[in-house]
Amino acid sequence: MASSQKKLNSNLKFDWKEEILGSDIIDEAIERRNLVVHNKGRINKSYLKKYPSSGKLNDILKTSSKYYYHVQTTTENVVKIIDHKVITKIKNS
Repeated sequence: MASSQKKLNSNLKFDWKEEILGSDIIDEAIERRNLVVHNKGRINKSYLKKYPSSGKLNDILKTSSKYYYHVQTTTENVVKIIDHKVITKIKNS
């Protein structure tokens, strides 16, 4: 679990995996980002182990506009949920 997810869990008292539909999509998008930034977009062993249907070791990761749209809409929904949690916490403080 990423440190940002741990902070959300402890500060807002909710479980990222349990309460946010699409958290797996966000996790995978973060992994993809890491491949692009740190591995020139090439699939490494770690990514391949988590997402075996993504291609072969050292292949360039393929990404479609449909994928980007899916990640964008999921991210927007996650932000709305987190925003609601923060507002609720502030109101109840």
